[in-house]
Amino acid sequence: MILLKPQCPTSAEELQQHNELIATVNAEPEEDQQPDNSSQEPSCIEHVRITQQFIEEIKNATLDNAKLDRETLHRLRNPEQGPIAIDITDPNTRLSLDIFMSCKNSSQRMYSNIRNSFIRWFPELSDSLLSYDAAKKLVEQVTGVVSVSDDMCINSCHAFTGPFAELEACYYCSQSRYDPTILEKTGKKVPRKQACTFPLGPQVQAL
Repeated sequence: MILLKPQCPTSAEELQQHNELIATVNAEPEEDQQPDNSSQEPSCIEHVRITQQFIEEIKNATLDNAKLDRETLHRLRNPEQGPIAIDITDPNTRLSLDIFMSCKNSSQRMYSNIRNSFIRWFPELSDSLLSYDAAKKLVEQVTGVVSVSDDMCINSCHAFTGPFAELEACYYCSQSRYDPTILEKTGKKVPRKQACTFPLGPQVQAL
């Protein structure tokens, strides 16, 4: 996923390079022309150079670097033949899904607390009421909706992807990528903000 605030050309030279870059991306190769696999020479203009880097990232994108988990990748590469048999008619499975959907705007801990409350009053549910991870995985299998998260600048300047992937502070406003308080106290790198993308492939496959 690429999230980046557009930077407008501010001079005639920048405008020309910007237009040439767009023309290069949109150009259709001639029938007898072999595709040019060589990388374009980096521009000396900052926002054009960053755009070139993102274009290279897109050219080299594969399923293996798409941040999808192993099971989702396996389903994409080895699709089921015929209708997918997923039984959600079991009352306890339906109860698990109902709790999960009711907690869609809440935390994982909220789901676990509700599940534990049911089990406390009905101990026989301990083996049949799905855990949070199991319920989430079942929803993904039924709907094909799988989320991919990317760290964001707290001011939404850009996502920490592509040439910004390894940065620990925003390229433009220098705000910290991680919560400084938690980082100082525990050493854990907790993102201050994230953006979610829902890849199309698993959704189409679930239809």
